[in-house]
Amino acid sequence: MNENRIQTIVLITLMGAILYLLATGILGSGAITIALIGFILIYTWSSQAHPRWIMRAYNGVLVNRYQAPLLYHILYGLCERAGMNSIPALYWIPSRQINAFAVGGNSNPSIAITDGMLQMLTEREIRGVLAHELAHLKNGDLTIMSISNAITSLTSGFGAVGQALLILFFPVWVLFDVQISLFWILLLMFAPTGNTLLNLALSRTREFEADRMAAEISNDPIGLASALKKMEHLSGNTWQKLLGRPQVPEILRTHPNTSERIQKLLAQIQKPALPHYY
Repeated sequence: MNENRIQTIVLITLMGAILYLLATGILGSGAITIALIGFILIYTWSSQAHPRWIMRAYNGVLVNRYQAPLLYHILYGLCERAGMNSIPALYWIPSRQINAFAVGGNSNPSIAITDGMLQMLTEREIRGVLAHELAHLKNGDLTIMSISNAITSLTSGFGAVGQALLILFFPVWVLFDVQISLFWILLLMFAPTGNTLLNLALSRTREFEADRMAAEISNDPIGLASALKKMEHLSGNTWQKLLGRPQVPEILRTHPNTSERIQKLLAQIQKPALPHYY
């Protein structure tokens, strides 16, 4: 079991524990049933959304192998190396931003790529990006993040209810000198924020794992590393320099720092063994 998988298990366990403590603190033992029903509803809604519905929001267009033969040729080769049973559908998004993302589940996997990515990245870099998105699909990251997002949403919901009850009944508790646990107050105040930060940390962990697997699938860590460097240069960093925007703190990012991702990718390059002289 690698480090990223251990981190994933630990983070989801912590998020579930925080949700359990918060829910039972508000509703008692009956909170488990309510939380379970809420989790199933939120998870089902988020995980079963068909890619066509999502792509409609981005004006995405489904492209076939006759319209994009080179992309599908790259995709077929990567899927074969990854040992995937189904070939994801490709969607083209008419945006100048350099971006790509995976949607759908095991039954309808899809990858969206923007026009900006096709225009600005080389074939080698595109292969690295597609391998990264395939890694997300193969690793089940969409399912993992759907679970994490459902827990985070429930925690925020229970937190909002608890804070409303605290404000509503605060005069009564003061009037009748009702003792409220400090731990309960702190949990009520910080549980939603805590699970949100854990959710972001989980997202960064899955990105590292997708990078690692993408390098294995493509057998070319440099291709993805080059794409990441170019995407950062042409997107966020340029605008931040022009407009003087501060960097987003690492703890608030869904993706790890690009330089750290590149460093880990380059560390995967297999160096030739030195000859032995006897």
